[in-house]
Amino acid sequence: MASIDNPSQHPDIHNHHDEEHGVSSRKKIWKVFWILLGLTVAEFVIAFAMPRGTVRHVTFILMTLVKAFYIVA
Repeated sequence: MASIDNPSQHPDIHNHHDEEHGVSSRKKIWKVFWILLGLTVAEFVIAFAMPRGTVRHVTFILMTLVKAFYIVA
């Protein structure tokens, strides 16, 4: 039986906190997913729309760095 004096043994407190944390984590994951998807679509558009050259390569490098930041963060 859970003791009122020791909240760490009360199962409802941890379950509620874990659920809130889970919802927050899933929102962040979906946000990063949509950002990465948008960047990937933009890369495809740039690949077919921009002529080959330094500007295109620099753009791809910068977008790759942004994507890497979102993956790591």
